[in-house]
Amino acid sequence: MKLGATLLQSLRSIFSNPVRSALTVLGVVIGIAAVIAVVGLGKGLQQVVSASLSTLDTTRLTVSSQDPSRPVAQRGGGGDGPGSRPGGSGGGFRFSDTEPTLTAADVLALAAVPGVRAVSPEASTRMDVTTSPGATQAAGYLVLGVSAQYPEIRHLSVAQGSWLTAAQVASAAPVVVLGAKSARELFPATAAVGSTVYLSGQPMKVIGVLAATPTDTPDPRSNPDDRVFTGYLRWADLAKTAAFPTVLVTAVSEEQVPAVSQGITDVLRQRHGIVEGATADTSVSTAADILAARNQITGAFTTTLTAIAAVSLLVGGIGIMNIMLVTVTERTREIGLRRAVGAKGSHILRQFLIESVMLTLIGGILGLGLGYLLGSTVGTLLPEIPGARGTSVPAVMDPSVALLAVTIAVLVGVVFGLFPAIRAARLDPATALRHE
Repeated sequence: MKLGATLLQSLRSIFSNPVRSALTVLGVVIGIAAVIAVVGLGKGLQQVVSASLSTLDTTRLTVSSQDPSRPVAQRGGGGDGPGSRPGGSGGGFRFSDTEPTLTAADVLALAAVPGVRAVSPEASTRMDVTTSPGATQAAGYLVLGVSAQYPEIRHLSVAQGSWLTAAQVASAAPVVVLGAKSARELFPATAAVGSTVYLSGQPMKVIGVLAATPTDTPDPRSNPDDRVFTGYLRWADLAKTAAFPTVLVTAVSEEQVPAVSQGITDVLRQRHGIVEGATADTSVSTAADILAARNQITGAFTTTLTAIAAVSLLVGGIGIMNIMLVTVTERTREIGLRRAVGAKGSHILRQFLIESVMLTLIGGILGLGLGYLLGSTVGTLLPEIPGARGTSVPAVMDPSVALLAVTIAVLVGVVFGLFPAIRAARLDPATALRHE
């Protein structure tokens, strides 16, 4: 029998029992759809992470406090990408009981490291802020302790008044700069600059208001609009602490970042008395470190989910084998008749193997479409998931993914259809003709 006739016969056999065929390929459809959706979302997630991290300043380093007694993955590691927070660590996470270890003297020492252009602590705490000393109600604002170089590091601009001066920071002057939203909320009818606010009851003069942040900021949680800024020494006095969890450093150029990173590490190990071979109580991270860590996590996540989804393919393949064995039994007499009129065992084997491959190929094509639809739907729902930062994740479907779906479907058909096909080809013609 020619190949064209064999294909036609296979399709006729498949569609002669549409309900059973549909149920047979359902496992393959689900398995292929799950694999394609996970792979597409994994690629899309990598694109989103890479795009968001590409907005980072490649000359910026983040120095973070860490607990050297914890396992490596739990120390907190510094970070400055999406997901980081003032006083926190974006490269991983920092336990709330991790003691800050960076002091004001460390900040001055870091400024003296060769290749450093700007340094600023980034410490935060939520405080009650009012516009009158006797107010009975107060609004809670995130108050940040920073240096005079903070706008240069974070690329901020002042819309009204001025930013903190180095002298004001060094003298712990009672002055603040308000974010655009904070200024509107605290002074809806009057000018904010020149006014007085009270942080936990202490009077602070407003010397400036920041320009509003664009609405398309990569990470809304790093938006400075609803925050209050003061010098880090004044912040330490308000927060009743002598140390900071995070210090931001900017290198003169991207090429100097590795040398600056090593210089910071050496200076802090010496200042904190960390002996050779011991784990330091601080860590230094760069944008490249964060990108590598995020891609590694995303890759591991995608690989794990793909392996789980592949289990459904295995189940679907077993279903294909089971149905093909049933089909061989049902068509035993037909096989005997074909052998009696001259069909060879190889013809019978090819017939059943093509039927199996056709079933899985149909399932693969349907699974490809369902997988893309599923991936796109899940991607649009991700902004509603806590921690997704309001970013849709596109399902990336490149030609290699489609080819992967078709190849997997064919392989499943061949692997799980081979045994029933061999069994059909080896049937004795005389015994098959006597079968009822």
